[in-house]
Amino acid sequence: MLNRFDNINFQSQDTDSFIEAPEAAPIDKSAFERLLDNTTLVWVLLSLLVVVTWGPRLFRSFWVDEAGTYWMASAGPIAAIQKSWHWPGQSVLYSVVESFFCLNGGAFRELVLRLPTLGGMLLAAYLLYRLAEEAIGSGAGIVTVVLFTLNPVAIFVGTEARPYGLALAAVAGSSLALYRWVQGRKRRDLIRYVIASTLVVYLHYLFSAVFFVHATYLLFVFVREKRSSKWKEIVTAYGVMGLLVLPLLAHISLLLRQGHTLPFLLRPPSPGELLEFLQPHFLAFGLIVAAFVVQLVRREPLRQPFTLERSTWFLFIVWWLAIPMLFYAVARAGIIQVFVDRYVSYAIEAEALLLAAAGYLAFKPWAARLWVILAVLIATPLETKHSWATGQDELRPLLQIISAESKSASSLPPVFFRSELPESTVGDWRSGLQGDGHLYAPFVVYPMPNRLLALPFHFTEEAKRYISAELDSGLRNEPEVIFITRDDNWNTWVIDRFKQAGFQSVNVQQPNAFSVIVFKRASA
Repeated sequence: MLNRFDNINFQSQDTDSFIEAPEAAPIDKSAFERLLDNTTLVWVLLSLLVVVTWGPRLFRSFWVDEAGTYWMASAGPIAAIQKSWHWPGQSVLYSVVESFFCLNGGAFRELVLRLPTLGGMLLAAYLLYRLAEEAIGSGAGIVTVVLFTLNPVAIFVGTEARPYGLALAAVAGSSLALYRWVQGRKRRDLIRYVIASTLVVYLHYLFSAVFFVHATYLLFVFVREKRSSKWKEIVTAYGVMGLLVLPLLAHISLLLRQGHTLPFLLRPPSPGELLEFLQPHFLAFGLIVAAFVVQLVRREPLRQPFTLERSTWFLFIVWWLAIPMLFYAVARAGIIQVFVDRYVSYAIEAEALLLAAAGYLAFKPWAARLWVILAVLIATPLETKHSWATGQDELRPLLQIISAESKSASSLPPVFFRSELPESTVGDWRSGLQGDGHLYAPFVVYPMPNRLLALPFHFTEEAKRYISAELDSGLRNEPEVIFITRDDNWNTWVIDRFKQAGFQSVNVQQPNAFSVIVFKRASA
């Protein structure tokens, strides 16, 4: 499939010679070029790479946030609304959707709960395909889809039971509709923009920052390019969107009041983390190496002239950079930690579009496809090892340790477990599973017969006093206790305090990001 600019013939300015010029001879394509022009082969290769990189992750056990999704959705749609309405930062709409995908057990429970995310990622890829085909040129869509689906951030958010996949589809849909409206000023595109943009808000509040990108793009088009016709319609569209999100005001107010309790990272992000998000190093390495290879195999020195509207370049660049850099600056300033990959994951959509445009700027369509294919073939093996390894945050490994220790013990050892939700520090963390259970959702999804000794997220003096009180009273006659945390800052103090109570740590295991310490009485 050829780019729309590939067939431009640049003739002499002399009119007579233009009239007498013979018809250009068809380009003799090599077998290699004809093979790459067959996009079916590219789609098949992409599908195989997605299976290899995405497949193993879909069958992992849940991690803590996914356990929270299950807790919200497992009792049906009405209960999903009730639970998520009182949990700030959670998407009520997503909880309702997931309530139709909850299984009580079985080998496919994790996979089924992740199906809405998979559907969202598939829709996002299709919408990006359409945007690339229309904005960049024929054949750019498949290049964009390859770069999007094999981005490490896409692999991560696309394989977990969280709202990011559906939210990415909403962002892609709203951006495509806005681009079409700017080009044609058709009311049907504006209606689609309103619908998709409203879904962005309903699926994830932080994704609403993309409207800053859209507003900046419109400002560029209206002011810099002086294309301001029907500007009142877009203003009206934003007014309609405001009305459509009114039902969420109470929930948004709850988030604003309690948002300070939610950030789980206390340290500011490093510049390296920003650069790694904007351009993953495995993929960057693959793109650089692949570019040299393509230069060696292609026959023409440079492709024919390629143009992309300034406003489209502007949209892609701002979409890629603005919000990640803003969230990074906010986090570095210590205001609130919002620079998290999944919170700004929609920027990778723009990254894929920009790289596809760069490929078309430098190469012809077949060479651009070769470029990204080689790049992902180089990068994917480096990324695949993470897919096939034990998930850093998944719960099954620590549960297996608890089960193994319980079988060998004379009685079921109590389990100290730190909640992975930051708001537990200011919440009723002592109630454990006796309350609504959302702070300790892992043991709602994967019940254990052991007694749960709940701990807050942060290593506070209150938590230390609670551990000491349990060791001096409730655990006085226990021969064995298990302590689990994802924060190693607890370990030194905990080991010393258990030693004072007559325990010794006989086994410290780190199956992934969690630390599991098995304590036994010295006399046992």
